[in-house]
Amino acid sequence: MDLALIESNNINQEYFEGAAPLGEPHFDEEATVLSARPVVPLQEIKAEEQSRKRLIVGLAMACSLMHQPDVLFLDEPTSGVDPITRREFWGHINGLVEKGVTVLVTTHFMDEAEYCDRIGLVYRGKLIAIGPPDVLKQSVRTDELPDPTMEDAFIALIHRFDDTSQRN
Repeated sequence: MDLALIESNNINQEYFEGAAPLGEPHFDEEATVLSARPVVPLQEIKAEEQSRKRLIVGLAMACSLMHQPDVLFLDEPTSGVDPITRREFWGHINGLVEKGVTVLVTTHFMDEAEYCDRIGLVYRGKLIAIGPPDVLKQSVRTDELPDPTMEDAFIALIHRFDDTSQRN
């Protein structure tokens, strides 16, 4: 049984019931259908899971844009999706930014953080660095690390914060 799909369906149904009542949910029936899927080869399951994740990400994005927000908050929006879906999603995010929407994203993917205009690094509940990706990377550049990646920058900034905290 896919609890995420059922939970997602429940949330969406509750949201849309305000616009047009849909009656009683039938999640027991859905759970039975979901758990009664035939056994299929692993490759087909992986393809089906990625297809479902792509659909869920797209649906979540559509729901969040329904009211044409000026600011959009996305918490780990591409966690668990394949690289193609992730790239497509960032294309949509960049399109929104070009239309003037402010997008705030949390991510643990350093390559995704680099897509952002400005990054805030939160560590142990504190904002320890903020700025454009290139500025943050430049701030940790050394002879040993002449061309740091975003991940290198985050690690170095965290070490710098820890070193400063220990001295105080």
